[in-house]
Amino acid sequence: MKKGFFFTLDMAIALFLLAVILSGQSDLQMKQSVSNDLVTKQVGQDVLNVMEKTGFLDGVALGSKSQNDVLIYLNEVVPSNMAANFSLTSYKYNGGFTIDRSMNVSTTSISQPFSSTRRITLVSQSGDYRYVITDLRVGYK
Repeated sequence: MKKGFFFTLDMAIALFLLAVILSGQSDLQMKQSVSNDLVTKQVGQDVLNVMEKTGFLDGVALGSKSQNDVLIYLNEVVPSNMAANFSLTSYKYNGGFTIDRSMNVSTTSISQPFSSTRRITLVSQSGDYRYVITDLRVGYK
């Protein structure tokens, strides 16, 4: 009778330890996932901030920067282990808003999950106003 009791107790302890190890591993994966999301979100915000502060984003919206210029820029500023997808839609005001320019540029394909950073800005040049919506998706390759 005692032999069966110890075997059962031994099995219960082993199952408890297995459950603790699996829950710890799951928690570690969850923390890693949250960390990756924060990193990709921060990279996206940083890239758009630099684009905005250097005037590059205005150049894209006003047409002085091409899709190739955007691709070169993204390849320079986005970390090499990440990929980016940049989209921009510019609406020009002529008594009403009409789509003036639209572009979508990708460095390489992005694996899931990715984070998306959006900006809505007003760009003006010599009384010419454009309402610009940009979206930058950043994720790991």
